[in-house]
Amino acid sequence: MSAADVHSILYRGEDPLKKKFVPKNEQKTHVPRHWPGKLRAAVLERRRREERLLQQQQQQQQEESEESEESEFSDVSEDQPEETNVVLHKPAFVPKASRLTVMEREEQQRRVREEQQQQQQQVEQRKLETKQMVYAVLAREDEEAADAPVIPVEAQQQQQQQQQQQKNLMGSEEMPDDTDGLDAAQEYEDWKLRELERIRRDKEEQLEREKFLEAVERRRQMTAEERREDDKELDKMQPKREIRHKYNFMQKYYHRGAFFQDLARSGEEPLYLRDFNAPVGEDKVDKKTLPKILQLRRGELARGGRSKHTHLVDVDTSDLSHPWAQATRDLQGQKLLKKAAGIKGANDFERPSLRKPKQDS
Repeated sequence: MSAADVHSILYRGEDPLKKKFVPKNEQKTHVPRHWPGKLRAAVLERRRREERLLQQQQQQQQEESEESEESEFSDVSEDQPEETNVVLHKPAFVPKASRLTVMEREEQQRRVREEQQQQQQQVEQRKLETKQMVYAVLAREDEEAADAPVIPVEAQQQQQQQQQQQKNLMGSEEMPDDTDGLDAAQEYEDWKLRELERIRRDKEEQLEREKFLEAVERRRQMTAEERREDDKELDKMQPKREIRHKYNFMQKYYHRGAFFQDLARSGEEPLYLRDFNAPVGEDKVDKKTLPKILQLRRGELARGGRSKHTHLVDVDTSDLSHPWAQATRDLQGQKLLKKAAGIKGANDFERPSLRKPKQDS
């Protein structure tokens, strides 16, 4: 026997020169890892999986034993005890805070159910209180509207404008509130007020919509003369806007803007009733009386790199009164009419034919 033989007394293990070198970092080892707090759930899941596997093995062994008993040529002796694979579960440590008995678990579930029922009762009670407050406010408003004297339309418009101005002033002075969660009771009362305001706003919008539909139906039943009279009455109720001025010579143009144009249409804000075409600053001066070198737009006087042309009308040399201009315009119009849709062949009263018309040579 040589020293390379495994059964030899001189054998000292496998020759390291013949052994395949495998680095340590390539040896694959499975290390189970779990997220924090998920170890207990993973252990329970592995335990359930092992129990299912054990049940399957026991059921399979039971079926095999039944088949062996029924078979006449079974080689297994009845006196030989059956060997069963018993899987031992790995013990898992459960912290003391997580240890719950059956009674403690039932008590905890009962407390959770009671808290949910209390929250549901509080929500229902709040809904009932909100409805009662809404009914009370609406009833009080109806009583006030019935007892209130008739106010002219102009006085109502003036009162609405004053209220809108007060709201704008109050809104500009208020600062953002960053004290959320300090007083839950007060925040709940504020929420009830906001809810009442929202319900009132929705009701006012609904009433305005109904009035608008009634007015539309009423005007549909009117004659033309009655509509003209009704238009005059509606014009009297509209807020008075300033008369728009015509632009002066070389006056600078200003756009009225694109924001808050709903206030401009309704007339709620007096600022939007002003004439935005009115001249301001140097545009108030009549520039036609100034020398030609001073006939410039505002802000362009003594400016470097300025063009000598002030406006296109000043350098326009076209004169449409000349006969050649008239003839050119008529010729262009005839060409356009010939190419227009539905015009070709409008004055041709001959019967259409598949043959091409002969051209005069």
